[in-house]
Amino acid sequence: MRKQLTAILALTTAVALAVSVPANSETVRAGNLVLNFGGNALPKKLPQFRYAPITLKMNGHIRTADGSHPPAARRMFLAFDRNGTVFTRGLPTCHPRRVESRTTRQALRVCRQALVGRGSTKTQVRFPDSEPFVAPGPMLIFNGPPRGRNRPTIVIHVYANVPAPTAIVARGVINKRYRGGRYGTSTLIRIPVVAGGYGSLLDFSATLRRFFGFRGKKRSYLYARCRDRRFQARGDIRFGDGSRIVGTVVRRCAQRR
Repeated sequence: MRKQLTAILALTTAVALAVSVPANSETVRAGNLVLNFGGNALPKKLPQFRYAPITLKMNGHIRTADGSHPPAARRMFLAFDRNGTVFTRGLPTCHPRRVESRTTRQALRVCRQALVGRGSTKTQVRFPDSEPFVAPGPMLIFNGPPRGRNRPTIVIHVYANVPAPTAIVARGVINKRYRGGRYGTSTLIRIPVVAGGYGSLLDFSATLRRFFGFRGKKRSYLYARCRDRRFQARGDIRFGDGSRIVGTVVRRCAQRR
């Protein structure tokens, strides 16, 4: 089943890498799926030609129109505007194995220097012949070890009771040379199976912000500019039941003199 949308930026933590600037939150329905996405970037005004550091805040909610258990997202491909970028040179990294089977506090203890964002999630778990329950959990986002020379990664760590306390770890690979016309950066995130396949993401919120030193200068994990007063992003999300959401969003930005 294929569902085409033209008004939605993809759902998550991937999410975590969006360098476009979402405006007010919006609600979009695709068949039985109802999605709400919102966020903002600071500062709200950006230079026209040079890149400036940004802090990105994002949140989202997914539900079904009939109140049934939503399908689980399995794979996300995200492409971002060429006027945003990720900078990781000199930033410490955290390998996914270091945070597997660790609580949030333990993950911070071993990988704090690689932290680039924080947030929270809510997952709905519905086992056969039982009532569904919601499992909230804190989310940490780390700079992961690169793939090759020019492909940074992110490591997403969520610790939740699903139903037993469990560390859920996902990894996304960033392609900074994506050839997609308007797009300059892309990422592919494979979402691990939660609770034997019975767990589905309901809510997330994340803030990405990290400053660090490199070669005597202060650097930022995320940069953006407002070259032509707009940003554009595209998402392709596939779910465990075979459904698919493909969408593009365009947002206005303000230029700073």
